[in-house]
Amino acid sequence: MIQSQSCETRPRARPWTPSQEQRETMRQVDATMKWLCGLTIEELARYAGQWVAAYDSEIVAVAPSRDELASKIAHFDRSAVVVHRVENRWMVR
Repeated sequence: MIQSQSCETRPRARPWTPSQEQRETMRQVDATMKWLCGLTIEELARYAGQWVAAYDSEIVAVAPSRDELASKIAHFDRSAVVVHRVENRWMVR
């Protein structure tokens, strides 16, 4: 018999200690994310409505869909790539 868990049951989480390699990847991704978030509107304008992939604080691929972007970054270590859709709602026309 399968019993459903009540809403008050909390999932069990095991402590996680990242390896040196995992810590380095997280540091790299964090720096790239901060870099990407710090781009100006003028720098982002050319990517409006597109998906971008950033790696090591550099935009390495751009595509109109996630699927197309995935094929463009297949050769990268995907855990170290920041993927983001640049919205165009903020664009003033």
